[in-house]
Amino acid sequence: MEFMESDVLIIGSGGAALRAAIEAKETFPDSRVTILTKGELGKCGVTAISCSDRMAFHATLPYTEPGGRTIGNLMLRISFRSAGLFPTRTWRRSWPGIRRSLRIPGPAWVPFAKTREGRADQFITDGSEYPRACYTGPRTANHIEEALVRRVSSMGIRIVEHCMACDLLLEEGKVIGAIGVDTREGLDPSPGSLKIFLSKAVILATGGAGEIFAVHVYPPGMTGDGYAMAYRAGAELVNMEFIQIGPASVKTQLNCSGASCGPIRDS
Repeated sequence: MEFMESDVLIIGSGGAALRAAIEAKETFPDSRVTILTKGELGKCGVTAISCSDRMAFHATLPYTEPGGRTIGNLMLRISFRSAGLFPTRTWRRSWPGIRRSLRIPGPAWVPFAKTREGRADQFITDGSEYPRACYTGPRTANHIEEALVRRVSSMGIRIVEHCMACDLLLEEGKVIGAIGVDTREGLDPSPGSLKIFLSKAVILATGGAGEIFAVHVYPPGMTGDGYAMAYRAGAELVNMEFIQIGPASVKTQLNCSGASCGPIRDS
């Protein structure tokens, strides 16, 4: 059995996980940040693998419509109110941190499509009132993952691959780490394949549970492990069924957005 200690343990290796790792390391340069992934970094999960006709990165930029100094607050308010997430006073307190997390990677990171003026080209996606979606094409998420992997690989962040977090460690009701098992050991892992991760902070970024559906186009591994671990640790889960759903073809491997379809009408 192997023991590893960290200041921040991030479970998952998709866009959210890598972005969290970068933020943690940039905020606390001397901290020990560990990313735990049950596959290979940059080659597993939705961000690294999935493609869609309208894949995009939503960002509120200085020139995003309708413009003005309060554009960021407006976009945040629209998003939160449409989801019924937070009262006004809450998102006002949260805005500075959220604004940092939404910053768009620069041209050296991701080759976003540009307008003739050299600005990021943005379009309207499902549920949006103004164009916010930046894109590179159907592989936008893949390009973002590649850029994040390059950044993470240059920051001294520890990567533990082929290791699945199977449960969180608790002490007096607080999460202090996680138990991992080598995914290459099969269904009957040996005691030597177990790893104990102790950490001051744990971030779950394991993705959704697309594989609960009998027919789906999610990549392998989207089994909702984070949901189960959080629930067993005492977390309250809300709206976890709200994962991305849209028309897709298993036969052709084509995944479309809702915008590509007309409105559904009663017959």
